[in-house]
Amino acid sequence: IVLNYPETPPMRRTELRRTATRATGDVGVSVVGAGNFARLILLPELKRAQSVKLRGLCSAKGLTATQTGDQLGFSFATSEVERILDDKDTKAIFVLTRHDLHAALVERAIKAGKHVFVEKPLCVRASELEALRRTVVAAGREAPVVSVGFNRRFAKSIRTIRDFFPRRVPLSIHFRFVTAEIPKEVWVHDIDIGGGRLIGEACHAVDTAIAIAESPVVKVYAEALPTGSPATDDRVVIVMRHENGCVSNIQYDAGG
Repeated sequence: IVLNYPETPPMRRTELRRTATRATGDVGVSVVGAGNFARLILLPELKRAQSVKLRGLCSAKGLTATQTGDQLGFSFATSEVERILDDKDTKAIFVLTRHDLHAALVERAIKAGKHVFVEKPLCVRASELEALRRTVVAAGREAPVVSVGFNRRFAKSIRTIRDFFPRRVPLSIHFRFVTAEIPKEVWVHDIDIGGGRLIGEACHAVDTAIAIAESPVVKVYAEALPTGSPATDDRVVIVMRHENGCVSNIQYDAGG
């Protein structure tokens, strides 16, 4: 017996039942992406935030958005990003998709006048970064806020380090970032989709070093242990000189 299923049409917009536990704050928030990180980490925190009002939840097919959105108290679910961008009650958008989709979604949100929180990385290509820069410049004084999901700089231990060292002395910073190995076939290693683990994950260490130094980076040198493919060069040493004279050394060791 062969069962043939028709292709599921896009879910334009489905109104969800209202729950008593939904936040009813002044800031309307919508979310694009309903994967594991969104469902397990970020969305429960948004539900607990009484300052926000949960508006739309968007996923690729709409089914996950419907199930999760109904559980957490979103107003509607959709599979079309346009429904989020066109929602007049949405003031801020959380972009929680695969890495390769971040830049385009952030650009569209900026042009729609929505504030954006995007999970790291902001983009995976230099050309995307330049396009975002042009979009922000074109928006001028009316440009919405764009925030990238770097979180290490807010850790209690990092705040302790920043408070301990005097700012008048250039610092020598060493950040050892040891993380588990990920099979080579997983999407994060794909340069076009995940950007590789340096762009997708080691960026946390770069941002933390900038926060400790309190200065942007002006020069970078890096060497990786050879694996035969740039996509899987995830054991690397990065040396950065900061504008104020600080020097940061990041040792990123997958499986180290």
